[in-house]
Amino acid sequence: MRILTGPVSTTLGHGTMKRFVILALACLISGGCWGPPSQTRLDALKAEGNGILAKLEAYKAEHGAYPKTLQEAGVTDIRTKYGPWEYTPGSNGVHLSVGDYGKHLFTIWWQPDYGAWYIDT
Repeated sequence: MRILTGPVSTTLGHGTMKRFVILALACLISGGCWGPPSQTRLDALKAEGNGILAKLEAYKAEHGAYPKTLQEAGVTDIRTKYGPWEYTPGSNGVHLSVGDYGKHLFTIWWQPDYGAWYIDT
């Protein structure tokens, strides 16, 4: 039988607290744990989206129609920190978006009617 001496701690153990601190720091450094992404990250997503749009337009110029999938247009990596790029060809252009407001507190999508990106944060 072991007898405890000294005060009994009700706080988290040292190992658990250390893991929590490391996780919290990683979350802060990555900028993805609380709130929508920074304007810098949103600008980077728009730039990535503009590259995808350029490939889609080049595909249409060569084939006369938009591709059924992003991969057909040569877009090989559709993954982002906020989920994959989602694409739908439409009668008035392409619809391209990323983000999930419920998970990431933002959505960014291409509005073909206006030829501009829309960001909801």
